Amino acid sequence: MLRKKTASAILAIALTVTLMQTAVPPALAADDVFVSVIIDGRNMTFDVPPRIINSRTMVPLRVIFETLGASIVWDNETKTVTAAKDDTVIVLTVGDASPTVNGQAVTIDQPMTVLDGRTFVPLRFVAEALGVKVDYVSSVVYITTPPLYIDGTEIATVQRRIEMTIETSIYENDMNILINRLYQFLDEYTAEEIDEPEYFMDKTPNLDILFSYLMVTEYSFLNSAGLDGSVIRQFRTYQRIALIEEGQAIATGTDHGPYIVHDITNDKWYKMPDNYPDLISAVLNIGEWKMIF
Repeated sequence: MLRKKTASAILAIALTVTLMQTAVPPALAADDVFVSVIIDGRNMTFDVPPRIINSRTMVPLRVIFETLGASIVWDNETKTVTAAKDDTVIVLTVGDASPTVNGQAVTIDQPMTVLDGRTFVPLRFVAEALGVKVDYVSSVVYITTPPLYIDGTEIATVQRRIEMTIETSIYENDMNILINRLYQFLDEYTAEEIDEPEYFMDKTPNLDILFSYLMVTEYSFLNSAGLDGSVIRQFRTYQRIALIEEGQAIATGTDHGPYIVHDITNDKWYKMPDNYPDLISAVLNIGEWKMIF
């Protein structure tokens, strides 16, 4: 009788354990839940998808910080990232649930973690620390960034005019994050002021002049969308034209480097870094542009 009871107890325990293993999913099983991140009304693209860990949305580190305009420094030895934007400095360490914001420790539910060789950070903590609004609706995360103000005027859109020899194209984008990032980029890299170039053209290049400059793109920050908005700030970017030898040129201008920018609003000229196309492409590709002309 005792053996039967013992066998029955063992069977019951085994059955209970089996049921528990069936009912309780692995800790990271929820990672497979699809999560969309919408920023300023546009779907945000990640090279690896966001994941849900401990009921918290985790996103790839570099993409979210750089999209929101923060520069990052990664310390591989301590597995620590330091992100900075304006007056905000965020420090997170892998596995540490007490990151700091401007030196003040903050307790979070899910620390920065490494999965499949990629570093993930908690989306809500990062976004709110950088001053943007986060809302959740089902499996969709909505991020709303603040608008740009220039001299007290709210900027509703930025237009990009691409000038070519036979036609002009105008594109528009109303994403606050892109508007802010583009303005920040132009403001950040317009530090080395130069004299007005001797030879610059807005449409047709003069190939007989050595070191002349041809306009590539115009960026206009406006108070309303469409072609009737008022321009609050405007920049034009120029590329150096140097297709002939010095002895064959009818004139030679000053070589300010391959790319320069004209701040139309303040009528000042600036030298841009040699890798300017790569730098600005990273900003322009944040969101899709709508062709309006």
